[in-house]
Amino acid sequence: MRKPKAKVTRAEVAFARREGKYWDDHSLAEAWTHTRAVEMDVELQASTLLIHLERRLAARLESAARKKRLSLETWLTRAVERELAHSSS
Repeated sequence: MRKPKAKVTRAEVAFARREGKYWDDHSLAEAWTHTRAVEMDVELQASTLLIHLERRLAARLESAARKKRLSLETWLTRAVERELAHSSS
């Protein structure tokens, strides 16, 4: 039997987003001396969206991400978020 899902508050979601954005722009090396070893179990649930792109467009996206030293996924997520925010205002 599955456990009921825990309810997550808006404040918790907002905190997690801020943390995520921080670590998108910072390296753990900056804080390594403040860390300690821990053990934990994590159950990951990933979501994947497959989109077909022309090769030239895909190459341009990969180049833009490399220039910003970001993964393609991170760069593309940010670009889509910016576009959606811009188009909804």
